[in-house]
Amino acid sequence: RPGQQVLVMSDVDNNELKRKRTQGFLETMAAEAPDVLLQTKHYSDPQYEAYQIASRAISSAKNLGGIFLNTSGGLQGAAQAILDAGRAGDCFLMGIDITDVTLELMDKRAIPFTISQRPYLQGYQAMTRMCELLIRSVKPDKEFYYIDFSVFAGRAHYEMSQADMR
Repeated sequence: RPGQQVLVMSDVDNNELKRKRTQGFLETMAAEAPDVLLQTKHYSDPQYEAYQIASRAISSAKNLGGIFLNTSGGLQGAAQAILDAGRAGDCFLMGIDITDVTLELMDKRAIPFTISQRPYLQGYQAMTRMCELLIRSVKPDKEFYYIDFSVFAGRAHYEMSQADMR
């Protein structure tokens, strides 16, 4: 959304998949909306530090529109910071992976969409689609709802994709 910023959070275990994922997000955002990105923050304790970093960003950056995590490790901590600040539905967590926790946080509106695991496609191509949704509010065409990388816009969308695969 125009005028809003995005915090990028990365755990310190920066393996190839996580580097590609973060690179795809940062490159796309820098090309499309250069003034949107805040400094990347690193955490080693997935829940406590992720919560602390997200809480500080939420309270200090009043125009914070989203938090991108390059792994699901800090998801709960960052999401709890959004929920505690009363910003669910306003400040979005851009998460990775489909887990029970992710689905629960989607139900609480802390996470509007998430992507599934596929190294290069998730690490780069999915970030392009996510940034288009974030920057231009352009949802992927229906043909892209389920492809080699998947962007799930809520529990119902995920469950529908699972039913289609049976």
